[in-house]
Formats: sequence, C-alpha cells, structure tokens
Amino acid sequence: MKKILILILLFLLYFDGNAQEANLETDKVYSFVQEKASPANGMLDFYQTFANEFNLNAAPLTQPDLQLSVKFVVEKDGSITNIESVGDETGFLNEVTRVLNTLPNWIPAKHNGQTVRSRFILPIKLKKPKEIVSTETRKAEPKEGFQMFFHDFARQFKYDKKAIGKTNELSFRLLFSIEKDGTLSGIRVVEDEYNVGQEAVRVMQLMPKWNPAMHNGVIVRSTFKLPIKIKVN
Repeated sequence: MKKILILILLFLLYFDGNAQEANLETDKVYSFVQEKASPANGMLDFYQTFANEFNLNAAPLTQPDLQLSVKFVVEKDGSITNIESVGDETGFLNEVTRVLNTLPNWIPAKHNGQTVRSRFILPIKLKKPKEIVSTETRKAEPKEGFQMFFHDFARQFKYDKKAIGKTNELSFRLLFSIEKDGTLSGIRVVEDEYNVGQEAVRVMQLMPKWNPAMHNGVIVRSTFKLPIKIKVN
C-alpha cells in the first residue's frame, strides 16, 4: 500500500512539474519558427499602408530617405507588442509605434503546429517626398467633378451601423497628394470622429485619377485637404 501511495505521489509531482514547464513554454517568445508571423494582407500591402499613415514630419529628417529597423513581438492573437528600435537614432520610434498600433493584427507564427509568440525585425525605408507646391494657378479636382466624385465615394463607402451609434451623418477629413499624372498618394485621415478612417482610405484608393494642379501654366504636384460628409440611412 505504501508503495502505491509513493508511486501516486511521484506521478503527481512529475505531472505538476511538466504542467509548470508547459505553462512557461506558452509564454516563450520564439526567434526561430517554422512559419513566420506575417501581415494579414501580405507584406506589400502592409508597407504601402504603413507609408501612407507615416508622418515624416514627426521628427527632423536630415537625409533624403528614412532608414531604420524595429523589433517587436507578434502575440498569439496577432497584436504587436514590445516595439523597440534596432540601433536607431533618427527619433522616429514614437511615430513607428503609433502607426503599427493603428494597423490590423498580423497572422501569428506557428511552431510544431502550435500558434506561438515570436520576435520579428522589420526594416523600414521611406523616401522623403519632393517639394509640394501649396499655391496653384488651378487647383486639382476630380475629372468627373466633385458632385459625381462624392456620389461615387458614398456609394462605395461601407460602415457598421452599430459602431457609429445614432448619428445621422458621418464627417471626416482626408489629406492626400495629387501627383502630376493625377494619381492620389499619401492618403491619410486627419479628422475621424467616428473611427471610419481605414474605410475612407480604402475607398479613396479606388477612386479615379484627378486633374492635376497647374502653377504658372505648368502641371505640378499638390496637396489637398478634403472634407467628406456621408448621410447615414
């Protein structure tokens, strides 16, 4: 009988020790995994969205390009935590952190068939835009006119009625550039009371080219701040 009790006790001690070890493994941050963490919509889309959201005026930029690397942990739910710079002295870490926190969760890493926490090093390279003319002889505008532009924008815009509450109208402002060929770039939301900015940027990226601005008879690149209001049914 004593032998049986001793065996049961040893088994319980062994099981408890293994359980504690397993619990420790669940919190482990892996540097090498069989399937790396990745952005939900792919790395190309991630970099494009990151560049559109990033504010290069957040810190002094002495070089034509901004180059830095950051490391962070991709959690099991795909959220990003523990964001740190890797030998960066540019002063842009706060802006990088801000943008990363606004983007969708990633697809977490997997190791031995299990979802795990993992460490990721992200290189970032952004080009400083060329000087933009702020005063034009003729402002940029939609080729189809503003009335049709707003109609098409509202038609493609989607929103969650439960998320916006009882409001009858959504209002926000977009800031973007119109390139010399009329394409829209650097689209970002500067006023977003109802947290619909991501959808607004998505729709804006689908819109046709504009007529570019002209200054002294020459086509130029320009910026545009566009207020938009959408009636809620």
